[in-house]
Amino acid sequence: MSLQRGVLLLLALSACVAAQSCSDISAISNGAKADGKTNDAAVFAAMNSKSSIGLIYMPKGTYLIGTSITISKPILADYGAIFKLSSGVTLSISNQPEHPIDTFFSGSGRVDFLAGTVRAFPEWWGAVGDGTTDDAAAIQAAYRAVSVGQSAMLYFSSKTYAIGSELVFGITATIMSETGARLKAIGAATRGVRFTEGGATFKMVLPHLTGFSSYCLNLAGTDLAALQLQTLSNCGDAIRLTVTPGSDINNCLDNTIWFTSITNSLVGIAFRAASSCAGPSCVIQGNQFIGNTISGGPASIPASAIGMFYGGSFSSTPAWDSNQWNIGTVSPPASNTRYAVVRAEPLSNRAVIKIGSIDALANGASIFAGEHNIGQYTLGLASALKEGGLGLVGQLNLLELSGQLTPASTSTVITAMTSSNTKAKFNGGKALVGNFFSLKAIPATDWAAGTTQTFYIYSQLATKYLYQIKCSAPVLKATGLPALSCTQVQDNSATGTNVKYEVALTLINMSGATVKASGPGIPFSISVATLGGA
Repeated sequence: MSLQRGVLLLLALSACVAAQSCSDISAISNGAKADGKTNDAAVFAAMNSKSSIGLIYMPKGTYLIGTSITISKPILADYGAIFKLSSGVTLSISNQPEHPIDTFFSGSGRVDFLAGTVRAFPEWWGAVGDGTTDDAAAIQAAYRAVSVGQSAMLYFSSKTYAIGSELVFGITATIMSETGARLKAIGAATRGVRFTEGGATFKMVLPHLTGFSSYCLNLAGTDLAALQLQTLSNCGDAIRLTVTPGSDINNCLDNTIWFTSITNSLVGIAFRAASSCAGPSCVIQGNQFIGNTISGGPASIPASAIGMFYGGSFSSTPAWDSNQWNIGTVSPPASNTRYAVVRAEPLSNRAVIKIGSIDALANGASIFAGEHNIGQYTLGLASALKEGGLGLVGQLNLLELSGQLTPASTSTVITAMTSSNTKAKFNGGKALVGNFFSLKAIPATDWAAGTTQTFYIYSQLATKYLYQIKCSAPVLKATGLPALSCTQVQDNSATGTNVKYEVALTLINMSGATVKASGPGIPFSISVATLGGA
């Protein structure tokens, strides 16, 4: 017996004393037929208005409600006690009923849970939770009931609820789930849960979601939601935010989503904007995603952990900016050569992404795909990137890299090249991956003090828009100045020469002496794409 059910029994006993007979609180003793044919609505209305009755007790039976009524007294119902609602009828309940987690409401009428109610179970509307029987209609009816009074929560027990059609929730009621609660796609169901437009005010805990080939969760114009997810698996988009033009209410703003894991999904977290969107007419902004892992995915088609997709023109990309992702680990599918950890089609702006560890990518796969501008990225690499494995293209990006870099140690000294198109001789033929590097400049010809020479290095960050390069060199005791300085940096992948990954450094010899071509050269260091010093 639950604590609340025990309290209700005590209330019933108190009511018995006041009424002189326990039979007075029984709906059947008060005239209800409970035969599923006779309209018992008047009996409940009369009991609800009687001051001597503090609680309505429903023995087993089917109670037809043929006219709309409101019950404000607590209801204590036995197993097998069912309200059957006629078409067009509304049963309004404004005090928390107590009933076993089994069918409590049937028929085509509606139930409204008003202020004063606490929770409702999908099982009360006939959900089975056996992983086979389609529970979608029962869950939808339960949510509609609790959304009216915005007081009661929809509560999922630790069961697997089979879902044969999309569940559509608003933002006016709370959803809570036990740790074992799961929504599983069956039949032709491709869409899982969709939240509609408006501003949410409560934190919700959703069930595990699995098997929906279009999306498992979709926020379509939702604002201010705080959603605690558990696991999402075998989805199209595991988490999707959707915007369409027409009104501010269609935008997705300031939502916070936590999740435990996303596995074997086409896209872990997706932004999707209608092709008719244009710039500020569609806004996805200020959203945060915090999760432990995104892993797996399809073996051959384009897939991503994070994706931003827009079918319109490059120049009118929607206003999706100032969104943040904080993901513990991304484990890409081992063989998918078309995978990208972060994908933009065609463009993303002002994304802030932190991934603690990115596991090995397949040959041809990359961390970035598409164009990304004004982003801030903090990424840990669990294994060294292959050629082309970074793939960051875009303007004014800051990228902090850690883990398995190229070279593996920032103390490894690399000789800068003295002529263009010499990557094969640079660092064993491997372009740099990282932020901080130790180099030395050995000129091809003697380098007179106060003159400049151009040297060449190769970095996977040089993809047309290389940003924020700083040079530094040891300070000379005699002058208090560095031995050399960068006077010009040029990303040659963006020039007419179009040399992949090449960066030309024009250095001025400030050592006060000629640097011999056959000598040890001048050591210096650089920092790339970071606000940190060289």
